[in-house]
Amino acid sequence: MRIAYCIQGLFRTGGIERVVSTKANYWVQHGHEVCIITTDQRGHQPAFDLDSRICLVDLDLNYEADNQLGRFKRLKALYAKRSEHKHRLEKVLREFKPDITVSTFFQDAPILPTIQDGSKKVLELHSAKNTKILMYPQEQRIYRLLGRFRVWQDERIAKKYDAFVILTEEERELWAKLDTLCVIPNPRPFDEVAPSRLDGKRVLALGRFEYQKNFGELISIWSQIAAAYPDWELCIAGAGPYESRLKEQINMLSLGKMIKLLPATREVAQLYQSASIYALSSNYEGLPMVLIEAQTFGLPIVSYACPSGPKDIVTDGVDGYLVNQGDRNAFAEKLAKLMNDQEGRRSMGTAALKSSERYSLQSVMALWERLFESIH
Repeated sequence: MRIAYCIQGLFRTGGIERVVSTKANYWVQHGHEVCIITTDQRGHQPAFDLDSRICLVDLDLNYEADNQLGRFKRLKALYAKRSEHKHRLEKVLREFKPDITVSTFFQDAPILPTIQDGSKKVLELHSAKNTKILMYPQEQRIYRLLGRFRVWQDERIAKKYDAFVILTEEERELWAKLDTLCVIPNPRPFDEVAPSRLDGKRVLALGRFEYQKNFGELISIWSQIAAAYPDWELCIAGAGPYESRLKEQINMLSLGKMIKLLPATREVAQLYQSASIYALSSNYEGLPMVLIEAQTFGLPIVSYACPSGPKDIVTDGVDGYLVNQGDRNAFAEKLAKLMNDQEGRRSMGTAALKSSERYSLQSVMALWERLFESIH
């Protein structure tokens, strides 16, 4: 089978880039041919290792260059590039002759179904359906209204594909009107790793320092239990625009000795292995890979049941705890419960390891093989 992937670029160390690279490697290692088509690679090397048999083509459209423009000029430039995008993409597809062409929901998403090259078209959504609404705080009503319009546009685009793939069962009802809907999670990025011993007095959180991750609330939650657990520490690893305000909050609460802001790193295995609990305080997610990674290292989890993903990954009371969004007292209570009980942590950690098997590369790619065979 010949498979083409359309993605903005491969040079960042983000989740989509890693997942596409992983799947592409899997396909060629199992006898298929793969072409990855980018729009904004700009000569950069891929961030993740790729099998030399994978064909890489950049359309040299550079949509990101237009991000420096004002909102309306950016929209004008976007639509001006659409026809050239279609022309270049169609040329590549007709030369490669894929059986399946997959869009990762970048600028190619509205274009791909209009290209009649003979391939079946699959659309992947790597976020929650309502991300374009949830990414703005409640008080930003105009932006949230514009977000609703963008979600409506996404619905129209998804209808045009032979298959539409989302990440979580939680979101299935939101897309119930689509009979081409399929749920396939992303594979865990680690296999055969040494799990945490769960004896370190450390709670871990990873992610960008921004509105989505809601780390300010996690720091506030920690302040509720800090006095009772002076020998425990909260480590938050990442980077982003909220870093200075998080540091200021930590200083105001006099928690500098108990809360560490660590720099972002690709070497996250040691962080997981040194922790005993993973905490997720996000306002929204898609399928939070940090939770799957935490389970792979045998960490019990305390997570807000935000949209979407935690409800798919965590079985409440078995491999972690799910807490209603915004219930700080309950979140603090569940953290304290695990911090008090090493045997409880180990029991949940063992269950977490077992839960992570659902996201093994073999399990996930079997779902993709089944889908491709059904539409090919």
